[in-house]
Amino acid sequence: MKQAPLIKSKTFIQNCTDHLLFENFNGVINRKVVKSHYENLAKEIEEVGFFGVLIIVKTKAFDGKYKYYIVDGQNRFESIKILGIPFDYQLIELKDDTKKNVVRLITGLNSNSKNWSNNDFLNAYKGTREYDIFTNHLIRNKELKVTDLQHIFLGGSGKPQVTAFKSGEMIFDDEQSSNKMLVSVEKMMSVLPRKTFSRRAMYKAIVTTGQPEKLADAIVEASKKHKKFTENEAQLFMEIMDSFNKYNTKKVAVKAKLKIAA
Repeated sequence: MKQAPLIKSKTFIQNCTDHLLFENFNGVINRKVVKSHYENLAKEIEEVGFFGVLIIVKTKAFDGKYKYYIVDGQNRFESIKILGIPFDYQLIELKDDTKKNVVRLITGLNSNSKNWSNNDFLNAYKGTREYDIFTNHLIRNKELKVTDLQHIFLGGSGKPQVTAFKSGEMIFDDEQSSNKMLVSVEKMMSVLPRKTFSRRAMYKAIVTTGQPEKLADAIVEASKKHKKFTENEAQLFMEIMDSFNKYNTKKVAVKAKLKIAA
């Protein structure tokens, strides 16, 4: 679904000297400022001057009072305050002044930046149920990654899922089934090689079979038979599928015997 435009207006302000007018989110929904970083920046700016433009949002979404928050350039702003020099900024007002839209603005400015990690996006959308669920699972099991949870709860970790995750539009279609899949994935991860390629092979097998619970039981059973899984992605996928097929064949044979005995 295409999102509605966020911005109502943009105003370019030059040579501002009122440093006390502005605030940093400082880790609340944006990354924390780093003292060593902005102190080094201050030294550089003192030598060559400041030529950038900060981006400020005017909002009352957080405490009901209009305030001016730095949404891009937090560390640069701290450097400017140290030096007490004037600066230029772009003032943004939102069409719909809500906390979620402020977060969307910040993440939109940072979504193409390698400086923002998945944890930054989780922190930015803290308080939104789906994101808190992701965070709680990552805390509970250190072996899980955001991409695992995207596969499990969103149906993949491709561009649509990543876009939804970064834009704050993450929705779980079938949370109950996803929770069951999570249990199965964790069982498989406990016995498969702890490598990225292993995850790709595992999720490919889940999509191929459509039966994550049986797949997990098959892999765990194979590991108990002292099976050492390969370190090659294509071969690992074949081994996983072979374990699944053998497990199913065994189950069918047992059911057949029970039926005859009955």
